Amino acid sequence: MLALMTDNEIFQSLHAQLTTAKYVVIAVHADPDMDAIGSALAMRTYLMDQGKVATLWLRGFSARHYDFLADVASIVTDPEPPHGDTLLVMDCATAYRVEGWQKTGVPSGYSTVINWDHHQHNDQFGQLNVVDTGMSSMGEYVYWFFKSVGYALDANQATQLYAAIVYDTGRFAYSNVTTSTFQASAALVEAGAQPEVVNNAIYNAKSVSQIKGLATAMGRLTIERRYGYVYTYLLPDEPPVSQDSLELMRSLKTAKVLVLFRGKECGVKVSFRSKTDFDVATFAQQFGGGGHRRASGAFVSGSVESVIDTVLQALENALR
Repeated sequence: MLALMTDNEIFQSLHAQLTTAKYVVIAVHADPDMDAIGSALAMRTYLMDQGKVATLWLRGFSARHYDFLADVASIVTDPEPPHGDTLLVMDCATAYRVEGWQKTGVPSGYSTVINWDHHQHNDQFGQLNVVDTGMSSMGEYVYWFFKSVGYALDANQATQLYAAIVYDTGRFAYSNVTTSTFQASAALVEAGAQPEVVNNAIYNAKSVSQIKGLATAMGRLTIERRYGYVYTYLLPDEPPVSQDSLELMRSLKTAKVLVLFRGKECGVKVSFRSKTDFDVATFAQQFGGGGHRRASGAFVSGSVESVIDTVLQALENALR
């Protein structure tokens, strides 16, 4: 764990900093997932309950996959963030991963910047850095913060945090799951989270386009037995896919490392998964990315073809 203080000391520092704030702007990483969205929404409600002005800002965000979460319509999607006195960046190992900040990092104008994260290789960009890589998810991290300060969350927040945990743990199947993950999840169900509703919303609500994208990606599946990795790709004009493509690839018995390339207008989103001790978070760093030991990602400039060649050559060198 990166934390130098105990969890309670860290939580008290975070609580003290937020207590003095008047207007908190919350930001998360680009192309946000359920963990980032659910955690940030729950935190926004907490801050408002403390009498703060709080805005969750996600540049260009589309809520279509998150509409089962309460208050998702409150997310501000303007090109630039609002002006507040405190900036709370959640679930982000570096400020350069926030949409719109890839070249500039944290914008000026905030008197306090708080970096709250659970990823490896966090670059400690905040004035207050609350980082624990032992947490399964931001959803779990936020739950334990609420418990530490004696805050009683409501059913909507419980659903938001439970969805965050379920997503980032792969339905409690990944190596980041601990006993505290189950304890937090059980408490969230007691507080009103409905596991069936969350599971259906995340895993059983795909569009026809997503299914077609999955079929295309699986049709291109390539297995490199010499090095033990599997990869596939989608071009920018092809239907998008959900995380299911990675889960199907993970189910291959012979696969050790999995790579999914998704072409975008200005580059390629690359997702890595590992089923062994190979650290994909460290590997992704060379491409400006990061994440967890078993799950990471990066955004790489270039065409799909050129990025595939570059990344796979580096991967083969690393796996030799």
